[in-house]
Amino acid sequence: MVFHWVAIIFGWASIVLFVVLVVYKFIKVKNLPLNLRWEVYPVPNETNEKRQYGGSYMEDTDWVKKPRHASKLAELAEIGSEIFFLKRVREHNPY
Repeated sequence: MVFHWVAIIFGWASIVLFVVLVVYKFIKVKNLPLNLRWEVYPVPNETNEKRQYGGSYMEDTDWVKKPRHASKLAELAEIGSEIFFLKRVREHNPY
């Protein structure tokens, strides 16, 4: 009987802890300055120069006012090279 109540309390406590930590993480990221919200992945539909190092249009000054250049062909080529040849896996895991 005691184990039953311990399991119920543990279950509810884990749900509450999960919700609290998700809200905490969301607030922590929301309060970061924009230049620290890094995009650490390649954005496949960006221009070639930004795609090489994983940059995006948001790192430019006044990015809201500038026209956005996106290429669906580049996006398909990037996704295809990753799916069929595991390009990024080979780059970052040489062994």
